[in-house]
Amino acid sequence: MKSLLGRRLRQLREEANLSQSELARAVGLSHEHIWNLEHGNRMPSLETLTRLADFFKKDVSFFLAEKEAAFSLLLKEKSLDRRLRSYLRHFKEYAETYLRLEELTGQRPTPAPLYQASSALQLAQEERQRLQLGTDPLADIFPLLEINGLHLVRQALGKDSHIVGIFIFFDQEQAAFGLVNASLPEEDQVVIAAHLYGHYLKDRFAGPIIDNSDIFLDYYLSLYHPREKFAQEFALSFLLPPARLQEYLRKEIKKPILHYEDILYLHRVLKISIKALLSMLYRLEVISPTRYKTFTKFDSEQGERLCFKNLFFPSKDKLKRGQILHSDRFCHLVIEALRKKKLTTEEAASLLQTNVNELATWLAT
Repeated sequence: MKSLLGRRLRQLREEANLSQSELARAVGLSHEHIWNLEHGNRMPSLETLTRLADFFKKDVSFFLAEKEAAFSLLLKEKSLDRRLRSYLRHFKEYAETYLRLEELTGQRPTPAPLYQASSALQLAQEERQRLQLGTDPLADIFPLLEINGLHLVRQALGKDSHIVGIFIFFDQEQAAFGLVNASLPEEDQVVIAAHLYGHYLKDRFAGPIIDNSDIFLDYYLSLYHPREKFAQEFALSFLLPPARLQEYLRKEIKKPILHYEDILYLHRVLKISIKALLSMLYRLEVISPTRYKTFTKFDSEQGERLCFKNLFFPSKDKLKRGQILHSDRFCHLVIEALRKKKLTTEEAASLLQTNVNELATWLAT
């Protein structure tokens, strides 16, 4: 594989009439590093290979021989510790077994088209139209993505892992795989899966791609390759079209300034993760950059416990006779009435069956 990569790199460099030193300066590497790559003495890191592919306007797959090469490159990534490399070997084995099963059964999914959309919103709109999804929010998208060619592997990498997702494509088999960190909350996994689907539709030949937790924070995305921002914008628009969110804001929230309980309510109604909602509202300029940063630090579990008691009610078969389950809308209206001083904190806490002092403290933040 190193020999093949070296030959192809030298071919591209010579076609561009560049010396090794000129190429090294152009991509921010040393002359010695380029020399070693061309002579097959060294395998590039994923970052180095991406730099070279971007410079020559080639797909990363141009430098790779086969699927084994793609996984070998992935496992050589310096940011991976021994434990993660072990997990990724299991991922590799699972992917190979998955492909083998499809071969045995003759049930390989039809690949989704490779798009050249100019914007992430356009890509989301076109793919939604192709799949006839309408404008409804998408919550459980895992089966949808799999039947359209993105094999999903939900593997527990640990909550402390910097990796949230990985995309890899096998050109020979025309098969795409996405690894989602299953240690994260289910709603975050949905966003990660949609993000990987964006890579599948737009960056199919640019893999392997490792995504870390910064994809959830808009103010960090600019530090990464532009395709990360594109894939995240696609993910958000694909999960919930911006026009549909604006419709909910207009019909249901009906106020210019949103409080955090409004975010919690939208999260519960639309079945979209809070992180995703905050990003969408920030991009739509519904919330300010300062408010966005503040809200990302809030404890959503505490807020839901205080404002939407039903989340923590016992299952229906354990309800007391005559017990009423308040709707999310009912709870949201209680908080809104409290905000407008139409109810006292004590009255609101009684209606929500929650602690008065905790509710008062929450609303003061």
